[in-house]
Amino acid sequence: MRKEPRDFVFGLTTGLMVSLITFLTILHFYGTDAKMEVLIQGLKEQKVLGKLIALSGVPNLLLFFGFLHYKKEFLARGVIFCILLLAIITLFV
Repeated sequence: MRKEPRDFVFGLTTGLMVSLITFLTILHFYGTDAKMEVLIQGLKEQKVLGKLIALSGVPNLLLFFGFLHYKKEFLARGVIFCILLLAIITLFV
């Protein structure tokens, strides 16, 4: 039984979850008591939203190197794909 596709999807999901948690943590410390939609719209108007999305991908590097350390190459490949997705999202935001 091959585990590679399942490991890739798990690495991708883990990378997305780490990025989302980091993004929400940054918004929590950056924002005020405004609603999430208002805060994100304000960040988009200030042209800061793309920078915050890119910044939320930084912890994925630690995740990537951790997976490589434990010889989980397909999990690391999923994290790299997540970083590429974040880069594409950053370009269009």
